[in-house]
Amino acid sequence: FAFTIDPENSALRERIEEVWRLRDLGESTVPSTLEIECATNPFLRFDDPAVRTNVQAATPERTLTTDADFFAAARALKDSKAYKSVPDADLPL
Repeated sequence: FAFTIDPENSALRERIEEVWRLRDLGESTVPSTLEIECATNPFLRFDDPAVRTNVQAATPERTLTTDADFFAAARALKDSKAYKSVPDADLPL
């Protein structure tokens, strides 16, 4: 989900690559650190201009102005599970 609304985030790309590497080794990907989460979790980055632009583009029917608006819109996007239509081949693996 995070990649669908924050694809330009280099820290997120690195995290995705690391998670896939760890999974291939049969290792755990949790717990995480607050530093990693603040850099990669869109729910902790909803005030980032790139995340806001992408959330607004994905929800053109909504008027998003406040932090709460962007957070709620991101949550609604995740709840819709539309991100599951993104094939693994489109992820930075």
